[in-house]
Amino acid sequence: MFMTHIKELPSSITYFTSLRELILPETHIKELPLSIGDLTSLVELNVSKTPIRELPSSIGDLTSLDELDVSETLIEELPSSIGDLTFLKRLNLSKTPIRELPSSITNVPHGVYGGLQHLEYLNLSWCPKLVTFPSAESLPLMLPSNSLLFPQLQRLYFQGCQLSVVSDFLTNLACASTLWILNLSGSSFDSLPACISKFSRLESLDLSGCKRLRDISELPPNIRGINLDDCVSLERFSKLSNILEQKDTPGHLRSMNLSNCNRLMDNLGMDVVSKMAKALLNQLVRAGFELIPNNILV
Repeated sequence: MFMTHIKELPSSITYFTSLRELILPETHIKELPLSIGDLTSLVELNVSKTPIRELPSSIGDLTSLDELDVSETLIEELPSSIGDLTFLKRLNLSKTPIRELPSSITNVPHGVYGGLQHLEYLNLSWCPKLVTFPSAESLPLMLPSNSLLFPQLQRLYFQGCQLSVVSDFLTNLACASTLWILNLSGSSFDSLPACISKFSRLESLDLSGCKRLRDISELPPNIRGINLDDCVSLERFSKLSNILEQKDTPGHLRSMNLSNCNRLMDNLGMDVVSKMAKALLNQLVRAGFELIPNNILV
């Protein structure tokens, strides 16, 4: 049904109880019927780039759902039943006017496990109205707040993040041993939270376009690539000198983009810049390390 002129789903669709995929991007559908919950075999639901404004509460009945894509829709709020999708692995909410995520994503009825325990991919990029996240107060009192949020998350895309307390958000994530891609590009924070170092498997960190970012004090231990392109306010990167001299180099670091980091380069001075070139031409080149300094690609 990709790019068709369909405006609503026929009532007969509920008879297709064995339907596994419902792909409706760029259609004219404005709403999903309440009876959508009868499609209990549905594995993938894609309504991206449609004028849909809300999801029916029966969405929580889709207990087999593996992937939900509502990107570039008009959805401002998710039903609390979203927390019942305990086997959901991929959730794309990018470019929506969503204001907050329901607390049900962190607990299901009987409050034993987090609602989205199997989530591996979460895209919240370019959601300008999303400024809050379920707080610790909304979590079950018998469980620590940092044990619930997305324990199997592998990829988190949070471009254009407007969260007022990024550190709290990252601290409450329970995916320290599973997250390997984190994209915070274009976000508004001024320092990289120290808790970033807890993500022991993180390989790719994208901070490009974080124009207010001024300081980086910590890096995850197994980072392979970090993108700081156009971090125009960045002034301090406390471990950079040691990285260049390989005194404190994360074991797998291979790529670092410092394009247009003019303030950082000014603060580092020519001595560190020369170390950068020397490191690139010597040990780091032999190790396959790629370094993109300010406006220079070697």
